[in-house]
Amino acid sequence: KKNNRIHFSIFWKNKYTMKATFLFLLLFGSLLVSAQKVDFQQKVDYTIEVTLDDQLHLLNGSERLIYTNNSPDTLHEIFWHLWPNAYSDKNTAFGQQQLRNGNTNFYFAEEENRGGFKKLNCKLDGQALVLDQWEGHKDVATTSLPRPLAPGASMEFEFEFSIKIPKSFSRMGRTDSSYQLTQ
Repeated sequence: KKNNRIHFSIFWKNKYTMKATFLFLLLFGSLLVSAQKVDFQQKVDYTIEVTLDDQLHLLNGSERLIYTNNSPDTLHEIFWHLWPNAYSDKNTAFGQQQLRNGNTNFYFAEEENRGGFKKLNCKLDGQALVLDQWEGHKDVATTSLPRPLAPGASMEFEFEFSIKIPKSFSRMGRTDSSYQLTQ
């Protein structure tokens, strides 16, 4: 019992040191909590109209997309994940993943069995926007916005597209007359 008191009194020295340490920890802890990023999920509402050309294995369509910025930041560009382009060649992240996993079917597939966007146009307020490939990733594009998108605000985008549906290697593909259209 005496050792505990000595140890306690050496650690805290006196009641003022103990109070100061407690207040420091309380303040430091609250700063850590307030420095944490706010969790949010962007909101996207869309309407898609498509037709399937089962002779050429093309999905042709248009999409109206309303993008709501739920982040605390004003956006000056938007990133788009172009999932079908994952099937465009062996050097995509999907192609490399398949190879790392020991599956060479996609890696050595012939061009006519691969897929991806054949046409992709984006407009905002009737004005064409440029979709830039992001840092060597064929399946990610960025769009610089003509005006900032403030927190809580929305923009309506219009897309026209044509997608070549690949042979079935994964979640998106075709086998004979069966089509798996995901993402």
